[in-house]
Amino acid sequence: MATPKSSSPSSALTQSAATNSARAAEHWYTPLPPGVYPEDSRYNIADLSVAPGVFYAGAASTYWYRRYFTSGPSVDAKADFWLNPSVGLTFDYFTSLGGDIHASPTTDQSTLATTQIFTGSLSYRTYMSDSRNSPSVTFSIGYNDYQLNVAKSELNRIGLVTSGLDFGFLMKYPTTFTRAWLLSSEILPRLTVSEQPTGLSISSGNSPSAYAVKLGFGQEFMLNKDYQVFWELTERYDKAVYMGSANTVDPATGETPSGVDVSTSTTTLNIGFTWGG
Repeated sequence: MATPKSSSPSSALTQSAATNSARAAEHWYTPLPPGVYPEDSRYNIADLSVAPGVFYAGAASTYWYRRYFTSGPSVDAKADFWLNPSVGLTFDYFTSLGGDIHASPTTDQSTLATTQIFTGSLSYRTYMSDSRNSPSVTFSIGYNDYQLNVAKSELNRIGLVTSGLDFGFLMKYPTTFTRAWLLSSEILPRLTVSEQPTGLSISSGNSPSAYAVKLGFGQEFMLNKDYQVFWELTERYDKAVYMGSANTVDPATGETPSGVDVSTSTTTLNIGFTWGG
């Protein structure tokens, strides 16, 4: 009776090589380094995220025209485009939905005010190992633009634009193959503050010194390399101090303040979804 012939070692190696080649062909980065799981999301060309949420922004100041608070629903959209697994471009756009601020120092009258934040940056990402469960850190440098927009016809409020360089850090620390903690921080060491005229044109003073920091904390849940769900809580703190005196009397005190300072806190809570590929 004939004995079935076993596969030769060379045949097995050829089949294994073909399998690995087929898996690698599914990725834009080929060949995959040894030991890397084929579904590792670090080899995505792009990651696109949309995150509805809620926000609160409040500005404390010695000058009524710079003192306000606003809150409401919001949405954050983010796109990461990876030139390779380590270097990429990131674009992030945040906008409030239906926010308002007080329009009078003596009544409860409000006016529509939209908070918008845009960030564009160059990112460098590094992993601690080739394991799919490896922690990673991402460093970024870019441009950040923070705006408070009100109607051009508004008689008691002005618009604000705060912009400058943004240095960021993000750590992703997986605890399982499907769950990871997120910890982030940003520093904006030198900001330009522009008070936008509406029906009113004011200046809080001269040569403002302004800076900001931002901290974030959250979790990511990996369904697979193409789909992730996440939540994130962030807090941004801005500080601006002006030299000299304001050009307009404070309607709440009847005085013209000098050395105006402004402290702005912006808090967001987002739950979002990421598409990658």
